[in-house]
Amino acid sequence: MKTLNKILLLLLMLLSVFLALPINTDAAEKKVGKASISVKTKGDTINITIKKTDKAEGYEIYVKAPGDTKYQKYDTISQDGSKERTYTYTAKNEGDYQFKVRGYKKENGKTKYGNYSKAVKVSIEKEKSDSSRTVYITKTGKCYHYKNNCGNGTYTPIDLEVAIKKYSPCKKCVK
Repeated sequence: MKTLNKILLLLLMLLSVFLALPINTDAAEKKVGKASISVKTKGDTINITIKKTDKAEGYEIYVKAPGDTKYQKYDTISQDGSKERTYTYTAKNEGDYQFKVRGYKKENGKTKYGNYSKAVKVSIEKEKSDSSRTVYITKTGKCYHYKNNCGNGTYTPIDLEVAIKKYSPCKKCVK
């Protein structure tokens, strides 16, 4: 009988220790997955495509513009039901832009964040309008050229606006 009491006492002590330990409910919950992005450019427009991540309710977009040392939070967008989400950013200056995103979800009044995506770098060059373009003419030629080595001769730079009025385009280099 004494051994039975000892065993019961031991079991009761183990049960009380087990019940006294805190239960981690966060371990059972899934974390917000790591976001991934891709970018495409056309002129100064940058299209950012975000692939849907597990458990994300929305995304935060961060941008590092030319001359910036840190990423700035650009926008927060909510998740819709699609597999991908596309966002358009218009570049203000020439140079290298870097983008990254992270997913988030709100739970019990707190916001939980996923890991940042890999940063994606994009170079933007402002296109010159044709009216401000420099072209080349020779002293004896009747054509204007985009290249200053199209044929033989000494080339003189001239604005395209002026060249169009006096000269015809070169059939080799102006297409």
